[in-house]
Amino acid sequence: MVLKLMCPKCGRQVKKEDFLGKVCKVCFEEQNPEPMTLKISSIPLCTNCGKIYGHKWLPRKQIWDVIKSNIQFSQDNLYLISYTLKDIIMSGRQGVQANIRYYYKHGGKKIVKTFSKSLFLKTTTCPICGKIKGNYHEAIIQIRYEGKEEPKGVWKLIEQTIRPYEEDNTIAIQDKGYLKTGGYDLNITLKTIANTIVKNLRNAFQPEYKISHRLVGFDMPASKKKYKTTYLLRFPPSNESL
Repeated sequence: MVLKLMCPKCGRQVKKEDFLGKVCKVCFEEQNPEPMTLKISSIPLCTNCGKIYGHKWLPRKQIWDVIKSNIQFSQDNLYLISYTLKDIIMSGRQGVQANIRYYYKHGGKKIVKTFSKSLFLKTTTCPICGKIKGNYHEAIIQIRYEGKEEPKGVWKLIEQTIRPYEEDNTIAIQDKGYLKTGGYDLNITLKTIANTIVKNLRNAFQPEYKISHRLVGFDMPASKKKYKTTYLLRFPPSNESL
């Protein structure tokens, strides 16, 4: 015969192991609200590159990192067990269903629960894609060399430098315009990328170097001037390159 006890709050007859503290599980959950919540109800999604926004723009595959960073606990002894994410359609819009299993201890007992939350993927355009769509680039790198033959290894080094950005769905070079004389211009989306390219080229080839800045506008939200930076790199003849 299974021993059952009466819950002093609701009067239900339940097994002893189904008591949490002095009341049954049902009454306990009624008295204790969900200890896990999410601070967000939507996640920005760039419709061009597919990145999502957390504390910064990230690849879509890191959506769990965004969700996890927005979890709030109302008590300290709460631990995550596992999670599942499922793409859904919410009122005709893209969304994701997060199911998170966790546990905490109460009165010496381990309580396992599942928290579910549906999040909208709020379509927008990330700053980088906004620049590309508007044909705006923060920097220009001018590659110059004597004759028609580019110094060996220059373009290969540029490709190696921008590869991590492109693997992260960031278009580093918007345009490559060749000149009739030796050289070409690269329109670079972000100045930070241009700085890295120029630094690597200068370290490897020691070209003549010149930098200039041109005022192109004013960023009202940030209250600062916007400049376009031009880097001029003049390389020695190919047979003198490193």
